[in-house]
Amino acid sequence: MRVLIDPQAFLVQRVGGVSRLFAELAKGLDRSDDVDLVLPLGLTRTEYLHRYFPDRMRLVESDSRFLRGRALGAVNAVTRLPPKPVDIVHSTYYWPQYKNAYRARKRITTVFDMIPELMPELHEPGPNPHRSKRDYVDAADAIVCISETTKADLLSCWGDPGKPVHVAYLGVDSTFFSPRPPVVELPETYVLFVGMRSTYKNFTLLADAFVEMAGASPDLHLVAVGGGPFDAEETEFFDRHGLSDRVHQMRVSDADLPGVYAGAACLVFASRYEGFGLPVLEAFAARCPVIVADTPCLVEVAGGLATVVSPDDPTQLASALKALVGDVAPDTTRLDSAQSRAAEFTWERMVAENLAIYRQTLDA
Repeated sequence: MRVLIDPQAFLVQRVGGVSRLFAELAKGLDRSDDVDLVLPLGLTRTEYLHRYFPDRMRLVESDSRFLRGRALGAVNAVTRLPPKPVDIVHSTYYWPQYKNAYRARKRITTVFDMIPELMPELHEPGPNPHRSKRDYVDAADAIVCISETTKADLLSCWGDPGKPVHVAYLGVDSTFFSPRPPVVELPETYVLFVGMRSTYKNFTLLADAFVEMAGASPDLHLVAVGGGPFDAEETEFFDRHGLSDRVHQMRVSDADLPGVYAGAACLVFASRYEGFGLPVLEAFAARCPVIVADTPCLVEVAGGLATVVSPDDPTQLASALKALVGDVAPDTTRLDSAQSRAAEFTWERMVAENLAIYRQTLDA
């Protein structure tokens, strides 16, 4: 079976959920005895992919806009001969120029979330690959969603597409189950936030809750990993409340991230919408307590093992934080169960489920 994973995600993301998913899928497919994996690119911005295929491609580390997206795709197009027809093309994103770029017997599209369709106010005018998502879904022979919530949202927004809609969950890297002490310097006691902070990610809920409880917990700090430095509005907010010395934004290596989870009093993942919510499971694996917003996908992924709060009530979140960061002994039974749940989600399982979808689609 010849399977081509298209290059879209690997031309844009340095790190991130989409590129991580497809890098892990590519690694797993390449190890499968009955798969001939085609990766039509010689240059990539994605660290995960280059780590797994260092002999097949070069890593472009520059953040220049001239070395990403369309420009990087154009360079790949002139330095790589068009591949022969394949059995499966699996699309990694929805840019219109890639929809029919490769000849294949069958086409698979992964849908990560329906945020642009459910929250259109968050997307500014201008080029946006999500505007072609429906075209990819219509052209696909099968659709893969990364959670039952995403599948339900797709069917609710667009109705029955007249083709199979599967669910294949993401996985948790084994390193999260045996974290090592991180090299990065951290406060002794901290609440953790991971990822982007803007709009629907709802970081403001945690910021407001932290202000509310900071006086009663003077040794508690807030650590935000990823998402870029605090912007002017965030900086002004923490300055105004006298908390600048207790909030920290940092970029953390993949090697250090499990230890950052393990050392946290808890992870707060208060997003108003997610297609999956991988940080929840990463925290579970590292035996870090988790607080999530009461939104369908986060409740689905957490499986009843996280504290659930309203995405609109900072006082409720502050109360939940006080219960976790006080002198109360950790709930080891719950942490054991959470870690066992995380162990159910493996990249090997994700690869096997996608392979089964390919075979089923080819046999249809």
